[in-house]
Amino acid sequence: MLLNIIYCEYLEYIGESLYKICESKEIFNNNGTFNRLQIDDKDYNDLSVSEAQKKARENIKVQKGISYKNILTSNKIFIDYKTQGEYLYSKYTKSRTNEIKYVKCILSNYFKELFLNADKKSYEANRKPKHKTDAKFGFYKYDVKFSIIKNAEETYYTCVILVRNDANGKKYLYDILDIKKTSINLHVSRNP
Repeated sequence: MLLNIIYCEYLEYIGESLYKICESKEIFNNNGTFNRLQIDDKDYNDLSVSEAQKKARENIKVQKGISYKNILTSNKIFIDYKTQGEYLYSKYTKSRTNEIKYVKCILSNYFKELFLNADKKSYEANRKPKHKTDAKFGFYKYDVKFSIIKNAEETYYTCVILVRNDANGKKYLYDILDIKKTSINLHVSRNP
């Protein structure tokens, strides 16, 4: 049996002499297709939601100006000053349970890994007047599968990464939406 796991626990330089520890694994099926990003981030284990949001705010702040590339489409997304506000304080986020807010905070550490392996890109036109400039060319949505390990228990999720197409021609991470626990078995597929 061949187990396809890429494990990453390293220090990644993210500017201004700051480093983050990556505590995730990219899990692949036996046929080489991506299965999920498995996150084991103990930094959030004992935090309240408000403490997790504060930590997420700092995670996003240090990523401003950084771009990440999607492996399937070669599209680059940037993190900018609007990402932090929308990501943490959008109507979507405010209306979620504390559990989903907490998961979303953890994901702020893994924008690069999530976007790298996102798939099923789709287009959506902008619908609100506020998006005439910051999403002049609409939005792209990407599907993502991931799991989070907490207290030795793995919970599986799906979500959608929302990327806005700015008037300047660049693409920016806008939000992560539709975070859902899934009953779909994300265990590694053994059949080619």
